[in-house]
Amino acid sequence: METIAQETGGRAFYSTDALGDAVKDAKSNGSHYYTLAYSPPNSKNDGKFRRIQVSLADNNYTLSYRRGYFADQPSHEFASQEGADDPFVPLIGLDMPDFDQILFKLQVVPKSPQPPANAPRAGNNTKLKAPYTRYDINFAVALPDIAMGLDANGTRHGRIEIMIIAFGPGGNILNIVRKRSNLTMDSKVYEATQQVGMQIHEEIDAPPGEIYLRAGIYDMNSGNCGTVGAALNGSSAKQSQK
Repeated sequence: METIAQETGGRAFYSTDALGDAVKDAKSNGSHYYTLAYSPPNSKNDGKFRRIQVSLADNNYTLSYRRGYFADQPSHEFASQEGADDPFVPLIGLDMPDFDQILFKLQVVPKSPQPPANAPRAGNNTKLKAPYTRYDINFAVALPDIAMGLDANGTRHGRIEIMIIAFGPGGNILNIVRKRSNLTMDSKVYEATQQVGMQIHEEIDAPPGEIYLRAGIYDMNSGNCGTVGAALNGSSAKQSQK
């Protein structure tokens, strides 16, 4: 457990019945971190393990970080469909952590009733064959986390991007929903929306079987984002909250 925790940047908890304290401690530690980035000199995506080492001049600190990664081939399907120049694409990938710069509640429930088999597909995968399950995806976004500039008339403007990705076994992409929206709110609408959160509704189709859903919102003005993941079994409702 110690080895796994060290290699993944975590901490091992064992020989204790105080599960609540362990969860509280893990949540507190996970809420405070630095984000570091670099461009590896070896650009080959050969699937081999690449080790990472981070060090400080002051040796009085203990560092927790991921010790390496596998240089897997990036998903060309994802990049070609959504555009490699979209800054949101690398943040919502299957192997990325959840980001909490934008807080939101997410509800995922199978649509009732389900659409007929010949109905237009929900999502970019228009060739998805029946049977499939259509999910209602409901966001409630904390409006103060969205950068909305105020013009001379007292109207606020913002730009956001919503993305939902259904991953299958092995990490293959089964379906994607991606939409960009321009937000315009006068002072009354803005104040009212702050009370309940900005409501956003989307739908996505997914085939039967084990599905892992990644959903998020990206602020195109500030570059901040919020993401969350949820496992679906193809039939039951799931609810997750950031």
